[in-house]
Amino acid sequence: MSLSLPPYWGGFVAAGGHLAALLQPLEVVMIAGAAAGAFVVANGGTPLKATLKALPTVFKPTPYNKAFYMELFSLLFEILTKVRKEGLMSVEADVDNPEASPVFTKYPAISGDHHVVEFVCDYLRLMVGGNLNAFEIENLMDVEIETHHHEAEVPVAAVNGIADGMLRRSVLWRR
Repeated sequence: MSLSLPPYWGGFVAAGGHLAALLQPLEVVMIAGAAAGAFVVANGGTPLKATLKALPTVFKPTPYNKAFYMELFSLLFEILTKVRKEGLMSVEADVDNPEASPVFTKYPAISGDHHVVEFVCDYLRLMVGGNLNAFEIENLMDVEIETHHHEAEVPVAAVNGIADGMLRRSVLWRR
């Protein structure tokens, strides 16, 4: 990777200027402080807490990879095979207590993700209860997934708002 400098820097150096004069670390600190202050003021309690909670996950790899999904499909296949062979009521004990279930404990990646376990168990419980038809269950699942995505986008929208504000400010400053 080569260092490419803007063309006017060469003229600045040729005229006897020092490049160190252009690098102002305190200016960066002031800009970052202003951005942090604007972020706190613009985003009240819930977005601020959600952003701080989500910040460590930015530096971690996602657990949702091919192996995770293969394990999830294997779990669902095993549960649905059990339902087909033994009937819908055969999974009631597994759904009511997934931590003690031999079916769920065979899949440690799934058992470790409480969101996935709750989601699967909630909708299997609705199926076992027999109060809703398949279309109603599908609609409930879609609404829950959409709500989960909306809640997960709160920190993203908060950071994006500050980034947009900083970008607009820098574009206006250049004019």
